[in-house]
Formats: sequence, C-alpha cells, structure tokens
Amino acid sequence: ATCISITEGSCVDVAELDAASESGVDNVRDHIVATTEYQPMMCRFKIFIIDEVHDLSRQAFDALLKTIEEPPAHVVFILATTDYGKVPPTIRARCQKLEFHLASMGDLIKRLTHVAESEGFVIEPSAMTAIARLADGGYRDALTLLEQAMLTTDGTLTLPHVYDHLGLILDETVDELLFAIKAGDLVQLMNILDSIF
Repeated sequence: ATCISITEGSCVDVAELDAASESGVDNVRDHIVATTEYQPMMCRFKIFIIDEVHDLSRQAFDALLKTIEEPPAHVVFILATTDYGKVPPTIRARCQKLEFHLASMGDLIKRLTHVAESEGFVIEPSAMTAIARLADGGYRDALTLLEQAMLTTDGTLTLPHVYDHLGLILDETVDELLFAIKAGDLVQLMNILDSIF
C-alpha cells in the first residue's frame, strides 16, 4: 500500500521539492524545515526529495544545513543533482553519495521493446536501436523519443520514420555528403544539401 501511494503521489510522508523552480529560502523553510518536527503518519520515515538541489539559493542551503546537521531520526533527505560540484561542501560532507550511471544500449533496447510490446506497437529493430542511441543512456529520454515516434505512425515504426520524425539525417546521406566533400564534387554536394533541406 505504501509503494502504491508513493507511486500515485498521495503519500503524505513523501514530499518533493523542485529546487529549479522553488529555490528560495522560504520554500525550504515552509516545505522542509517546518515539517521535520512532525512524525510520519503512515511510513517509518518522512522522506524529503529535493530535485536539482544545486539550484537552491545560498540562504536556502543555509536553512537546509541546520536541519541536515542534526536530522531527526524519523527523517530522510534525498538530494538529487546533475551538478554535484555546485552543492556546498558543508552539505556534501553530511551526505552519502550514490551515483547513477547511464544505461547501456542493450538495457535501453530491452526496456523500449518491453514498452512497445505492452502498447501493441510493431517496431523495426533498427528503429529501436536508433532511438536507444539517440537517448544517450537516459531511460526517460529514450521513452520520450519512443512515445513521440509512436504517436506519429499508423503502422510499423521504421528507421526512416524515426529519422524523419526527429529531423535527423540518414547515415547513408551523411556518407554521401562526406564523399562529395572529399572528392571536391560541388555539384553533388549541392544536390545532397538540397535534398536534406
């Protein structure tokens, strides 16, 4: 029941603060510091997730530090950041650091295949590989690209459709372009560029 309520966003003991949009000291005081004194209602711990924590203002970090220095036993902070260097050393020294690494191509393709099959879509393996490669190791980016491509196709999702939808150039066209440059063939070069445009 706890996992379901957290997933649905209805768990009163799990709070999230997006520091990118709520970076001020008042947001930290109102959302976090003021509520840490209360015991959890349903869960064993009160969880505070601060996304993009590096975007907090200096005053907000100072307010947060006072709570993190001596956190109540029933409170857990999860500070997520894509720029670890911007988090003050005083905060970093009081945290356990867990690094999340980029997904492998194989893992992304496996996940994308699962999603496509669950949605009843037929996708060419080459199209799936292209989407996974474009995601650059990010699951969220891969799923977003897949969703965008699936929304714009009526049948089987093909590699040309993925490239066309995302505004990319086929590898063969890039090769032709490079060969034309190498050969100094201006007419061919202009024809290829014209077809791309």
